[in-house]
Amino acid sequence: IRNLKSAREITFNDTFHDGWKLFPSIHTKLEVCPSEKKTGAIECPGEFVFFALEDLGYLWEAPIANDTHDTSDGISNSWLVDPDSLKKTLPKESYTVNTDGSIDATVTLYFKPQLYLYYGLIISVVALVASSLYMSSSWRKRI
Repeated sequence: IRNLKSAREITFNDTFHDGWKLFPSIHTKLEVCPSEKKTGAIECPGEFVFFALEDLGYLWEAPIANDTHDTSDGISNSWLVDPDSLKKTLPKESYTVNTDGSIDATVTLYFKPQLYLYYGLIISVVALVASSLYMSSSWRKRI
């Protein structure tokens, strides 16, 4: 989010789902992706990663601007963010204050229901390993 002086709507053009959440991103250097659009909207595509350990922390982390998450056009996800609430909720490492008083902030858009898949996979793997160990130990006792 760049040059945020007053409340602004952020739109994510994907089908609306309450599971989309904005979380603070902590970066020592705020990076900006180039934008070819005239709207001023910047979307930074990331590298595909199936699973990252830091994703598990989103289960306990509080999303930002969650009370303003709504649909903007009947289809897309939108959030109304304002600089004062961001300054109160974001860690200081997540934003910078510009000379004109506006702020540049880094946030992460995350689909929170994805966490249930990750936790389900972890529980399944642990159960599989534990049952395999139990079965192999009981098999050795018979021999």
